[in-house]
Amino acid sequence: IETDNREVAPQRVAQRVVMGYLHHTEDFLITALDTIQDEGMIHMHRTCGVDELDYVKKSIIQIVMQQGFSAHIKHVTRVKSYAPAVNHVVFDVYVKPA
Repeated sequence: IETDNREVAPQRVAQRVVMGYLHHTEDFLITALDTIQDEGMIHMHRTCGVDELDYVKKSIIQIVMQQGFSAHIKHVTRVKSYAPAVNHVVFDVYVKPA
């Protein structure tokens, strides 16, 4: 589906969602959760200051829990440097209904 996923997104069809956008990714996390069937993996790309990693992890888990899911961040990968003291990071977030 070639459109803005905030306007049209499939519901409960995926076991994996790749969130490739880097900025304000949390704004799209609820849509990604709506797309997951029952449980699955969300690969969430994001820019992240080198000293923000723990804050971002907590923020992701809080958003997921507010939507009725449990979350476990299985892996965090630094893809590359994005700017001084800012990295492009991927959070692999396993989610399932709480």
